[in-house]
Amino acid sequence: MSSILLKHATVVTFNDAREILEDAAIHIADNRIKAVIPTGQELPVVDCVIDATNKIALPGFINTHTHAAMTLLRGYADDMELMPWLQEKIWPTESRLREQDIYWGTQLAIVEMLKAGITLFNDMYFNYDIAAKACRESGMRACISGILLAILPNAEENLKKAIDFTKDVKAQDDALIIPMLAPHAPYTCPDEMIRKVITAAREDNIGLHIHLSETRQEV
Repeated sequence: MSSILLKHATVVTFNDAREILEDAAIHIADNRIKAVIPTGQELPVVDCVIDATNKIALPGFINTHTHAAMTLLRGYADDMELMPWLQEKIWPTESRLREQDIYWGTQLAIVEMLKAGITLFNDMYFNYDIAAKACRESGMRACISGILLAILPNAEENLKKAIDFTKDVKAQDDALIIPMLAPHAPYTCPDEMIRKVITAAREDNIGLHIHLSETRQEV
């Protein structure tokens, strides 16, 4: 199916005037939105027409902070404060996760996000190459970050892997994946590690994803 027309939709444009178009049409061709057509204007001939009466069309939502694979851990020890939760429950559990757990946890999160109208998410997690694979297979867009914790014995190796990942993705000119670097938090990444991450990010024009000011104690 190469061309689609959504007819009779209420379109929230988010253009400069923030217009809301009643009874408008959306022309999609070759997997791209070609035009938003106000009511009364001529409509193109397409392969498929979808009646969007009583439906609202608007740009996809963006989830700006996720650990998508942790969908599998939803509700686990959620009555604890942050640091005991991480140190006593989450980190020991995550150490036992396999690549296939991260793959299917990410796929589950993608399904839930798409059903909620989210079309791009900003993810920070281990085995980030697996998360990128899940996104490519599902057609989901994502900012994928290599998570970095200086408290781990292989922190320097992980930093190199994360930097290599960003270079590889940028070299592929990937339409779905935006690579980033993710120093986990100030309490897991001392200043020396943060400086190395910032240097690498500046060299390749890479964005950063970090936890900041999560608790009163940290502030």
